[in-house]
Amino acid sequence: MDSVKFSLFDVFGYALPGFLTICGIIVLCDTSVIGVDNLIAIATDINFSKGLLIALISFVLGFALDTPGSLLYYEVGCKVFEYYKKEVNEQYAINREQEKNILVLVREKCPENTEMLKTWKLYKTMSHNLSFSLLVLSAIFLIKVIFFKVASITEWYLLSSASFILSFIFLYRASVFDRWYYTEIVHTALSLNLIDL
Repeated sequence: MDSVKFSLFDVFGYALPGFLTICGIIVLCDTSVIGVDNLIAIATDINFSKGLLIALISFVLGFALDTPGSLLYYEVGCKVFEYYKKEVNEQYAINREQEKNILVLVREKCPENTEMLKTWKLYKTMSHNLSFSLLVLSAIFLIKVIFFKVASITEWYLLSSASFILSFIFLYRASVFDRWYYTEIVHTALSLNLIDL
């Protein structure tokens, strides 16, 4: 590798989920945090060097969260939302091995389609990572309310509920991007006569 390139995907796919998880850890471990205003006070006290360190830790932690994020998607999201993939499998009789072979041929014969497939996969990863970190955050907010002293119970319950709803939405979006990915594979395979109608 000549250079390491960062993109918006790295920010939203890894750094942001990692940062949300760090915020959750601070909320759980720091007993002085009893309200959102305390978190804001901590944030305003961060200087450049601390900010750089937090950004680095957020990225590394977010990268590690990709594994549980994937598990959340495949063990929960697929079972809740992925009816479409099952229908496509039954209609075109594509198994996992055939899918891999099709992807190799698509990369060779339609590189522009490969870029689109990569995009949908990246968006899916970003969505399920955010979903997992928000789910963790929701649980932490709930634990905070039940076991610790807080300024406003309503505030923390609202934060927990909002995080859970957003987690569900991002999990759904991951299934949408995966569906688009799979649709692109099928349409490309049909156009190249790699599978039959």
